[in-house]
Amino acid sequence: PTSRQAGLSGSSAIIVAGLKCLMQHYRVYIPLDDQPALVLSCEHDLGINAGLQDRVIQCYEGVVYMDFSNEEMVRTQGKGVYTRLPETCLPPLHIVYDDNPSDSGKVHADVKQRWERGDADVRSKMSRIAEIAERGYNVLSSIGTDKQTGEPMIELGMLMNANFNLRKEMFGAEALGARNVEMIDTARGTGSFAKFTGSGGAAVVLCATASEEEREAMYADCEAKGFKVCPLLVNPGKPSGGAA
Repeated sequence: PTSRQAGLSGSSAIIVAGLKCLMQHYRVYIPLDDQPALVLSCEHDLGINAGLQDRVIQCYEGVVYMDFSNEEMVRTQGKGVYTRLPETCLPPLHIVYDDNPSDSGKVHADVKQRWERGDADVRSKMSRIAEIAERGYNVLSSIGTDKQTGEPMIELGMLMNANFNLRKEMFGAEALGARNVEMIDTARGTGSFAKFTGSGGAAVVLCATASEEEREAMYADCEAKGFKVCPLLVNPGKPSGGAA
C-alpha cells in the first residue's frame, strides 16, 4: 500500500492496478505501450494534473528510460520512446517519505500552464532536466550488470542533485513546500544525494559511499526529523503487456 499523497504515485497506482485486474478478469490484451496513456486519461477525467512518467514505470515495471523529446508523438499517440535497463544497473537506493500529505496535482498546475503558454524559463529548465535524464541513462548503461561504486555513482548522484535543484528553481521553494525541501536537505546533510521521486512527499536517496556509517547517519537524521526511510526494492519488469 502507498500512503495517501505521499509522493509515491498512489493515484495512478490505483488505476494501473485496476486496469491490470480488468485485463486479467476479462482476458483482454491492451498493448503495453498504450496502457500508460489510458491510465493518464482516466486521471485527467478526475481533474488530476499529471504526466506519463509514473504511469509508464507502473505499467512496465523494472527500470525504464523514457524519452519524450518527440512532442508530436506524445501529443498524437500519447507515448514516448521507452528503453528497458536491467534492474542490476541500479546502485543501492533508499526512499525517504513523509506521512504529511502533499497534493502533487496542485504543484504541477502552474508550471504546466506556463509550459503551455511557451514560457521560455520553464521550457529551458525542462530541456535541461531532459538532458540530465539522458546523462543518467548513459551512466546506468555504462554500469551494465555490475553494482559499482566510485566515479559512476558520484556522477549519478550529482545528476540527481541537479534534477532537484532545477525543479526548485522552476517551481519555487514555497510551491514545493518547506517540509519537502527539508526532506531533501536532511538527506543531503550526511553527504548523500537526493531528489524527489515525483513532485514531492518522497525522495530517492543515493549514499555517496558504500559505507554503513553513511547509510546509518542518513537514516538517523531523517528519522529524527520525523521522516520514514526504507531501502528501495525494484519490481522486475514484465516482458509483455498482456493480462498476466
